[in-house]
Amino acid sequence: MKTNFLTLLLIYSFVLCTAQITEVKKDGNYAKIYDDKGKYTGHSIYLGSNNNISGYNAHYVVITEGNYAKIYLENGNYSGKSIYLGSSNFVKNVSNSAILVKEGHYVKYYDFNGHYTGASTYE
Repeated sequence: MKTNFLTLLLIYSFVLCTAQITEVKKDGNYAKIYDDKGKYTGHSIYLGSNNNISGYNAHYVVITEGNYAKIYLENGNYSGKSIYLGSSNFVKNVSNSAILVKEGHYVKYYDFNGHYTGASTYE
């Protein structure tokens, strides 16, 4: 009986750990994270007065805070990773594999560790 209970507990914890972001909504000073069933996950990110939701995918939320694009995890915790944007750069999109940053005539691709991948497109 204990083995069955432990197995079920492990399966349940695995399901909780693999919850994916489906939507992020601004609610007052918070970015609230929702799952694929449209339910609020209980996780949110505090947004200061000039902070914006720049984009998200199934596992990350990118928040622009001043000259930085800060990368948050699906549980709302700051990953400690960011991208310096400079004065005129901005996050154009967040895909499953990259954060796309508009820098002048280029769109540069960054990974979720905040590093430039070497890929870019010209606009």
